[in-house]
Amino acid sequence: MVIFISIFIVITGLQNSAMADSIPALTNVKSAIAVDANSGQILYETKEDEVYPVASMSKLLTSYILLDKINHHELSWNTKVKPTKVEAEISHNSELTNVPLDSTHSYTIKELYQAMLVGSANAAAMVIARAVSGSQTDFVKLMRVTAKNMGIKDAKLYSANGLPTEYLKSEKYPGASKNSENELSAQDMAIIATKLIKDYPEILNTTKLQNVQFNDRGKTTSVTNTNKLLSDNNFQVDGLKTGTSDAAGECITATTSKYGSRIITVIIGANSDSQRFEQTKLLLNNIFNSYNYTVIGAGQSVPNINNVKILKGKQKTLPIAMRRTTGLWLNKEQGTQDISAKFHPNSEIIAPIKKYQTVGKVTLTVDGSYGFLNGKDGMTTSVSANKTIDKANIIVRLWRDITRTN
Repeated sequence: MVIFISIFIVITGLQNSAMADSIPALTNVKSAIAVDANSGQILYETKEDEVYPVASMSKLLTSYILLDKINHHELSWNTKVKPTKVEAEISHNSELTNVPLDSTHSYTIKELYQAMLVGSANAAAMVIARAVSGSQTDFVKLMRVTAKNMGIKDAKLYSANGLPTEYLKSEKYPGASKNSENELSAQDMAIIATKLIKDYPEILNTTKLQNVQFNDRGKTTSVTNTNKLLSDNNFQVDGLKTGTSDAAGECITATTSKYGSRIITVIIGANSDSQRFEQTKLLLNNIFNSYNYTVIGAGQSVPNINNVKILKGKQKTLPIAMRRTTGLWLNKEQGTQDISAKFHPNSEIIAPIKKYQTVGKVTLTVDGSYGFLNGKDGMTTSVSANKTIDKANIIVRLWRDITRTN
């Protein structure tokens, strides 16, 4: 059966750009990774599994926990919370990124959430943490459990906002040294971002905002997004979060959607504020120059698998097809022959089988690729029968049993 594959050739605005065989290594960063958010396919990596301080990128994990609580109706956007005196003091610390809070006033979760994500407000993240768990300590414990549930095993987590412990005063995690701060790998951050966008895509409605107005009893604070890529129309970035500390350097987890695919990039430890954005743009450009995004539509044949075995049918094999549209990135020198597929039947396939009936899953991989997040072998998706196969009559079945064929 002919395999119909739709290939979207990604075109960038770079002049005289060559068709790169592979992505050149980034410079001036500690580590980096780029992944497809839908499939988990890794498109670039360097020191991706080494753990480093990530500063305010930690707030993505805090956001995931908050959104989970809201979606399970354990909190609402209109829930009001009053900052503690310590949290209010931290909010007025000019050394930190903040939105000023008053310990005598209550703020809605929505206000604090926007301040945390758009303005990277550290005290706002702490107030949210206490609203969720009752204390900073219990929230950090929840962060650790949540990270483990995502498959992250190497995280070092001490705060909801990513600040070094010395800034948290009496709210610091018990036993943490003054220099302790959240540490994750670029791969860990990609896992968090992927999970966040998959489960709660509404976060992009906030992370794409270039500024918000924080109104506190008539006093308005203009909050500008720390992600300067939002204003660059060439890349259409709509998230997610920056991070900065002395130990972390300049960091950013960014995302953009193009050609039906959403890409997530993570830069840790760039050597300047401008470099974290320049390195992200370079990485995106290199991806678009090096890869084609290949879409396999629902109902189309599975690459390199024409038929699978069926028992007791009028035919001995069953053609299968993709149950839903999916996509993979291929090096520009590759074609669909470089996609490998492994079929996983739900059980023995026994006739009768109706067309469109789900019969199992396939795991798709790209030859020579970096692999997939969480150490997965490939992208796994459901497949269905591409033809109705009726049951063979009893005489045929008996003859097959006698001759030991199917």
